[in-house]
Amino acid sequence: MEKIARIKDLIIRYRVVYRPIKNPRIEFKTGEMLLIVPPEYKDPEALIVKHSKWIYQNIKQIRIALHTYRERQLNYHRTDEEFKRLVRSYVRYATKKLDVKINRIFFRTMVSKWASCSINKNLKVNNIGKYLPKELIRYIIYHEVAHILEKKHNERFWDIIASIFPDYQQKEAELLDYWLLLNEEKKNRLERISLEHGL
Repeated sequence: MEKIARIKDLIIRYRVVYRPIKNPRIEFKTGEMLLIVPPEYKDPEALIVKHSKWIYQNIKQIRIALHTYRERQLNYHRTDEEFKRLVRSYVRYATKKLDVKINRIFFRTMVSKWASCSINKNLKVNNIGKYLPKELIRYIIYHEVAHILEKKHNERFWDIIASIFPDYQQKEAELLDYWLLLNEEKKNRLERISLEHGL
């Protein structure tokens, strides 16, 4: 069931989703806020109060991106193999720069992330990243490899990122634009398939 919260000048619509997880989290998917919590979690709304500043910043970014994302251009010419070679070269760069090791690289279709790095130092990369500009792919890889040194998105983590990407906030905004654009492309493609099949 959809609920409503107010943070400063923003009215925010959100849903609470119960899943068999250990720690609660907040996710944003194309403008919708989800509070994802364990089944026994007693006060999901307390997450909004605790993280109100972070939520406010994210909602503002999303609302800006909803007006700008159509200006971005997707790269439809890069093949899967070219993308994989590019990712591996950026992994080599990031691991050398950060003096860490990656165990294995996996390419998957992921629903809510560009990439992730596990505690076992396995890197999972979202296949749809192949449509992005090279510099954003390089940023995603460096961002995930940096999580080997610092798991959380805290000040230390952003200092590590800023040493190579001082414009990381701009990169994050661009990635949101591309995420919205790719989601719209996916939606349009599904609608075309439905029309072609009379669904």
